[in-house]
Amino acid sequence: MISPETEQCIRAVTRTCKGPHVLSSEQQVKFRDLWYRYQDAGDWPAAQSVVGVLEKALKTGHLEIPDNNWEALFRRIVDLIYIRVADGCGYDFNDLILANPLDGQDRVVACPKCNNQISYKAPTFEE
Repeated sequence: MISPETEQCIRAVTRTCKGPHVLSSEQQVKFRDLWYRYQDAGDWPAAQSVVGVLEKALKTGHLEIPDNNWEALFRRIVDLIYIRVADGCGYDFNDLILANPLDGQDRVVACPKCNNQISYKAPTFEE
């Protein structure tokens, strides 16, 4: 049984379902790894090309970023890699956390409202 204090601690953070990502996990890793390879090499044109490919594939429109503004380009690539299909259903994800063991294990659960797969590391509490 979960104590009221533990539940209060978990619910102190608002966690809602944000909906599924457009890119699969494998695609996210592929584009993230490409980005880091080009960023680490300081290859601005190649890093821009990764952003361009994603903008075109996701039909988001092009966002002009000044040359060598790595921080702005990084924010753009993160936005594109983790773009969501929709705004999400808003289900209170804390309900799922509290329904599962609080044992520090990694979990993947389906949102009961929209079936979006959600991964998280369970918190640990000593009751």
